[in-house]
Amino acid sequence: MRKLLIPLAAALLAAPFSLLSNASMAAAPVSFTTIDWGFNSSWSSTGGDVVVRTQEQWKRTWQLHSPGTTVPSVDFTQNDVYCSFMGWVFIGGVTVEITGVNAEATKVAVAVKNTHPGINCTVIGIVTNPFHIVSVPKQAPVPVGFQHQIVVNDCP
Repeated sequence: MRKLLIPLAAALLAAPFSLLSNASMAAAPVSFTTIDWGFNSSWSSTGGDVVVRTQEQWKRTWQLHSPGTTVPSVDFTQNDVYCSFMGWVFIGGVTVEITGVNAEATKVAVAVKNTHPGINCTVIGIVTNPFHIVSVPKQAPVPVGFQHQIVVNDCP
């Protein structure tokens, strides 16, 4: 009986502390500001997600996205930039939107919503390259993962 009580007592004493440590590791929402959002990026035809941490990276990324235009000002001592480029799509009504950023101790998760028209929707045949570019307060230098959710809008 005593052999059973000692491990049980240890588990009961440790439980509140393990709950506290797990709570402190929970994801914290991070605010972000849209820099640019739209349908016609000059980014590559295959699209991709990009994390920009320096001014040099930003200049290159912006020139690939919007050649010949002024690079928006970003203070990289205070911010990073997260970009999601969908790549070429051949119908209208397709969008990409960064909907949330959550920071944890070991990673940052970026939620992205990719919206497509449903089978009953009337759409125009046009080549677009949807994108969303946001500025985020600088996070710890941990991996950033983009989690895409595909949403299909059904039309009546």
